[in-house]
Amino acid sequence: MTDSQFSEALFNQMRAAPELALDPASKVVIMSDFHMGDGSSNDDLRRNGERALFCLFDRFAREGRLYKISGNHDDDLLEMSRYPYALHPGIKLAWRDRKLYVFHGHQASGFLTKHNDLSGAFVRYVFHTLGIRNKSPSRDSVRRYSVERRIYAFSRSSGIASVIGHTHRPLFESLSKYDHLRYEIERLCIEYSAADPARREAIAAAVELYKEEFRRMGRKEKRRGNSRGLYGSDLLLPCLFNSGCAVGKKGVTAIEIEEGRISLAYWFEEGKERRYLKLETGDAAALEGTRYRRALIGNEGLNDVFSRMDLMA
Repeated sequence: MTDSQFSEALFNQMRAAPELALDPASKVVIMSDFHMGDGSSNDDLRRNGERALFCLFDRFAREGRLYKISGNHDDDLLEMSRYPYALHPGIKLAWRDRKLYVFHGHQASGFLTKHNDLSGAFVRYVFHTLGIRNKSPSRDSVRRYSVERRIYAFSRSSGIASVIGHTHRPLFESLSKYDHLRYEIERLCIEYSAADPARREAIAAAVELYKEEFRRMGRKEKRRGNSRGLYGSDLLLPCLFNSGCAVGKKGVTAIEIEEGRISLAYWFEEGKERRYLKLETGDAAALEGTRYRRALIGNEGLNDVFSRMDLMA
């Protein structure tokens, strides 16, 4: 399929999806790629709290607030007569006269649109038998980038914001971690000239840390022979969001919508957070009575997101 054919297929899928209206009182959490298993050593979600999530799913389902979006390994669930949750290919979230389309993202994979059954069987009978954790396509940057490019092109051409998972890579307003680091370095450099001596010292330390990580990521991508630029040379529209995954080594990421704002949230256990988190987000909020913390990596008003999309298109 060509990119335009992918865009057309995604647009038709979006038109058929159920729609939920958002208002300033709405609270939405979007999480992806739980990779739930049976609690054995092959269960990818085991270290991030499978039991707690099952209890929450059941509670939300009883209250009519759970919407399960089908992923590339969920085909078998459609045939289970006793599977407890309704499955949707995608969900439209309506904010005033604009739309956010929430779907898994594998629909933009050339391989999975043709061979999803084969892929699922390989994971189930080969990966699981050998005790190999399922990381595809998060470890395959070529496939990951091609999926993101196609969904970005679809979102840009349709004038909607897409919220996906699948690639395991958190994105906020179309920015990857690499892009975010680059812009943060530029922002700090601009701030430096007008800062007082104490603030300058802190800025210099932050820039050195960001530069180290920026170069590390650059070397990794160079070894893989991939370009870091995802979406061409045009102005970058903030139309693509990715909730990341629930099986990260250092915590769980999610897209959250509350009071008319969209956020990329990072949940982690104290002492196990990712590097330079405090520089990015400041102090993280504590979940009372636990060691778990929540930090916002990105936060923006939905009105501002759509205004920038319109002005920059």
